[in-house]
Amino acid sequence: AATDGSKTEEIPVLLSENEKVNCFYLDEKNDIFYMTSTENADNRMELVKLNPQGVEAVRVDLQEQLLLARESLLNRMTMDGLGNIIIADEKTIYSLNSELQLVNKISVQKHYEIINFIGTESGKVACGVQEESSDGGEGSGELCILDTEKWEWGSFLSKVEDSEINECCLMEGQEYDFYYKDGGGIYGYNNEGETWTTVMDARCSLLTVQDIEGMIGEEQSDFLGVLSGSVNDEKGFVLQRYSRMKSEDNKKIITFAGYNVTNQLRIAAREFNKTHKDCRIEIQLYEDEDQTRLAMDIASGKVPDVFSISALGIPMEQLVRKGVLEDLTPYCEKDTEINMEDVIPSVLDGMKMDGKLYCVAPNFGVWSAACKASDADGKEGWTVAEMKAVLEKKGGDALPFKNPDKSDMLYEFLGTSLNEFINWETGECDFNNQEFKDILEFCNKGILTDEMSEKEYCDLCDNIEMKLKEGKVLLSVSQTVTLDDIQLARQEFGTDITYIGLPAKDRQGSYFIFSEQYGIYSGSDVKEEAWEFIRMVFSEEYQSNERYLYGGYLPTRKDCLECKLKAQMATEPYEDEYGNWVEPIETDSWYTESGLERKTGPASQEEVDILRDLIEHTGKRAALDAEGAQIILEEAQVYFNGDKSLDKVAEIIQKRMTTYVNEQR
Repeated sequence: AATDGSKTEEIPVLLSENEKVNCFYLDEKNDIFYMTSTENADNRMELVKLNPQGVEAVRVDLQEQLLLARESLLNRMTMDGLGNIIIADEKTIYSLNSELQLVNKISVQKHYEIINFIGTESGKVACGVQEESSDGGEGSGELCILDTEKWEWGSFLSKVEDSEINECCLMEGQEYDFYYKDGGGIYGYNNEGETWTTVMDARCSLLTVQDIEGMIGEEQSDFLGVLSGSVNDEKGFVLQRYSRMKSEDNKKIITFAGYNVTNQLRIAAREFNKTHKDCRIEIQLYEDEDQTRLAMDIASGKVPDVFSISALGIPMEQLVRKGVLEDLTPYCEKDTEINMEDVIPSVLDGMKMDGKLYCVAPNFGVWSAACKASDADGKEGWTVAEMKAVLEKKGGDALPFKNPDKSDMLYEFLGTSLNEFINWETGECDFNNQEFKDILEFCNKGILTDEMSEKEYCDLCDNIEMKLKEGKVLLSVSQTVTLDDIQLARQEFGTDITYIGLPAKDRQGSYFIFSEQYGIYSGSDVKEEAWEFIRMVFSEEYQSNERYLYGGYLPTRKDCLECKLKAQMATEPYEDEYGNWVEPIETDSWYTESGLERKTGPASQEEVDILRDLIEHTGKRAALDAEGAQIILEEAQVYFNGDKSLDKVAEIIQKRMTTYVNEQR
């Protein structure tokens, strides 16, 4: 059959009840081989050969032929260069001739299991094997070649860096002996030179991991695969040929830079490329550890047209002050398809800076802290001094946070309120004042957990559970508050709770965080086209994706948020308005080390209302500055260890942060 589905010839296969086809193979003579199994107690497996006309020629019972146990499962086959069928179970590879009679067999090396195997261009068999670890789990994976003429194993092959061995990782070769594939791309192996060649770097393509897993070789370095679903795809499964892309000099190129580019964004980008004939999205990938390189490229003027602000690890405010980010407000105002009134008002305000929109974000979380409603005493927020006063009333043995580690406590402050001590306009810092010293002193009442033994740490966790029950813990912090967090906080505190947030000068200690936020370079030559691309993250189609139903982050659209909240309250399965099949969240219950029961499951209306109220009353974004926070954490550790006084450490932090801030301005 042609890859467009034409010229298809159907060959009927008669199957008995509970029988299914596990795999099939077509040889050079157009003989068809297929393997069946039954899904009953008999668990019979058979191998069948059909001639090119579809007439059955041979049928054998594989358990009898190979002396296999009935619980064995065979679901893959290939051919060697001698016309023999190759099949395998976990431990052994078998060779059967054209009449399906056993010719040879060989067991895999001791302590290994066969995960995957394929025929190679040289007629040998390439195998992916995995070592059984000493604790019974999965060990490291290896690639090796079985010489089917001598029936002996070769040595392990050199592997692609960070490669993983799984049931989808090998693919028969065309211009190479065989291919290895993973989420990073497709690599061809040259048997003579024992070298790998990158045939396709998927990280810079618009293909998803699922696309690559389902690919097979076709011809002339083309590949076939079932295209995964797209944002507006109602066609079901589509078989597609993948070829090397030819240069299109007449198209405008929109460079998109980031790391860990989501599958959903890749799918959206290729949909964009299909529907826009005059421009094309190209991914410029930065690895996880390349935040500094991306920041340096932006500083030196090598700025991509669109980039992930989250990938930089520096506050968006710095990019705005330096004029790097385009103000997207005019694009929103004249856009006839995207209505900003569909976005949750408080979340939209959190995205903005000085009333202007410099980024778009499809999802958000709220970084906040819960306490007993009685401890909040009607307050919607508090300062450091007010929080200290409440803690002192609880007694000297009370803990400020559920997580009592000194550095973790300080990070909770720095991750949200660092900018309260910085004036980015003038470059002045204010870390040598009493309020910041109070924070350091407050965190120093915690514990250095990294110096604890495992038993001491377990005893601490047990102690915290009891203190929660006794009301001796003030705050439980969540960097992304979920309905599960709300359920657990209510159980831990054993009473009504409120999300009062972390202490802040303005008493607004809850903050929006955005795991995905995308901006346009102010100097780009394709700003209009770039907006056409990134605006789709605000669309109902994008945010109604099944990915948003169960993840920890929340969609930024009002309608999609309501859809998610409804799904998390469901007690019966249903199909939502976007065609997603919703299964109720399973109830999960367990007992803590202290014997206290904890339970999560479908949310109640009261728990949803708590989350809605938190979203509505959160008014600003967290200014996440990884480098600045690290400077403070380094110096604070000296104080926490007792090596320098509070005043001395605050003075050092003031000097280092002043230098850092003025370097970044």
